[in-house]
Amino acid sequence: MIVKILSSKGDSFHAVRYTTSKVQKGQGELLLMENFPKGFSKSSSAGKVRAYYKELGDRNARCKKKQFHMVLSSRYQSEKSSRCLEGARSVMQGLGYKDQPVIYVEHRDTENTHLHVVSVRVNVHTGKVISDFWDGIRAYKELSLFKNQDHTKKIKDLLSYKIQNLEHLKILLFRGGYKIFPCKKDEGIYKVFRGVVLHSFNPNDLGISKSPSKESATRVLSIAKKKAIEYSPLLFTVNSDRKEPVVREGVSRAFTKELQSELQSHLKRNLGIDIILERAGTNADRLLGGLVIDHDSKEVYPLDQVVGLQNQFNLTKEEISKREFLRLQNYEISSIAQRDLLLSALKNPSIKPFMVFNSKEKKRPETMDLIAQDALSSTEGCFIKGAKIVLDLEGSEFHFLHQRLHFLGELKSLIGNDRYQEFEKSPKAMQLRTLHESRKMLPVQQPKAQERTAYSPDVSNTESKRQHQLIKR
Repeated sequence: MIVKILSSKGDSFHAVRYTTSKVQKGQGELLLMENFPKGFSKSSSAGKVRAYYKELGDRNARCKKKQFHMVLSSRYQSEKSSRCLEGARSVMQGLGYKDQPVIYVEHRDTENTHLHVVSVRVNVHTGKVISDFWDGIRAYKELSLFKNQDHTKKIKDLLSYKIQNLEHLKILLFRGGYKIFPCKKDEGIYKVFRGVVLHSFNPNDLGISKSPSKESATRVLSIAKKKAIEYSPLLFTVNSDRKEPVVREGVSRAFTKELQSELQSHLKRNLGIDIILERAGTNADRLLGGLVIDHDSKEVYPLDQVVGLQNQFNLTKEEISKREFLRLQNYEISSIAQRDLLLSALKNPSIKPFMVFNSKEKKRPETMDLIAQDALSSTEGCFIKGAKIVLDLEGSEFHFLHQRLHFLGELKSLIGNDRYQEFEKSPKAMQLRTLHESRKMLPVQQPKAQERTAYSPDVSNTESKRQHQLIKR
């Protein structure tokens, strides 16, 4: 979860109108109205709420920013609505809005769970202005307390890693969600920052090592060789979504143009080995090097200090935006057939098969309920933005694709066997089958010669071995 305080200019309380308009369109829900007088309820109009807020705001002529508008969001439905509501209420209490009239409105028109919170900055009891001094930082602190995040413990753990120079530490902390900068007042002291300063340290107290331990280097190479057969080693570029990428001091350019592969993802998620690779140049066809972060042995060292590790990866010239990449990783893909169906349904030629990673992470029950509701509505002819029913590539079973909630799965499991049999007899199902048959009659376009030989000969062999392993599983 993250929190953001939005602009409070004007005294018309336009945020009330904006947030509740999504409810009227069926794209949101008013979760809670808190501390309102008698006569107010969830059915009260936006105009009535705005008028009440304006009345409270007018009690203090010195208050120039009368509206308070905050958004708390969670990426890709990763948190329950109730959990986000609890977090928002906790932040509001910490900011001094415990007794203020507040509306909490959840919007459901994007991929992320996001909750809008609107109140008035004039105290309902005293008429005094509620301070907005550093309210963004204060909100961040309150949310951290709610999530029970012990940043100090995590930072101290990262500072205990064996590194070879300060740049390695900067990258290690950056991967953990932190940044560091030198302290202006105390020479030689660095501060760790994440929205606010969380910790300070002296680089002289760090564990410095000139080379990795033999145990770590041997373990990392052995695991990478073994897993390269099962998980794709094809490297592609993930571009930052920034319009003008900013490369700050100590942050490798690999973070604005980062190389990724399924092999790296598996090693990091499941085995505690984070391998950061970097291309020799923007369009270069070779690797410059990289960094290995072994979380098991708590070591950070250059990639070239493990002989043969770089050879486990194959560089391609394919690229994808970070936003699209993160969306793909949020799908639950457990087979080659499911992956190929997803690629066919998305109809995005820039997405290559090796960009879709094997994942068994399950959606939350609440998210699955929403998907099932939309699947049923789709069978009844309702239009759901970003969702559609598709036939598998063999033309035998219907599946349901939900692009907003990042889901592709069997339609029968969502709506039940009886409803599924009814749908199979419907005109829409017949239309989809006819369309599928007509596409099968189209000639298959063979790739151009340069496309077939775009990568090294070892790549296709490695990919075929990996697919064989997936089929066996």
